[in-house]
Amino acid sequence: MLSGVLHAPEREDTQAPVPFQLRLGNLRSSRATLARVIREYGKGGIDRNVFKDLVYAISVLVGVMKTERDEALEARLEEIEKALNA
Repeated sequence: MLSGVLHAPEREDTQAPVPFQLRLGNLRSSRATLARVIREYGKGGIDRNVFKDLVYAISVLVGVMKTERDEALEARLEEIEKALNA
């Protein structure tokens, strides 16, 4: 189970790919992390390949979160419609 915080793996020969924690527990924190990744890349603090990988991974995760949220809303809407039609 994910704790909502992703840590970069420890590396002996190089520094960590990102100098901060990737908070990915919900849409708001994921959006903030994506913005942080973009700012850090703009300052030259993240390698281009790491940046591309992170943007892709965070984008996929946000898409999954949105799908789950939409499914939950759809289920609630169906319950309401059933109650109104009963």
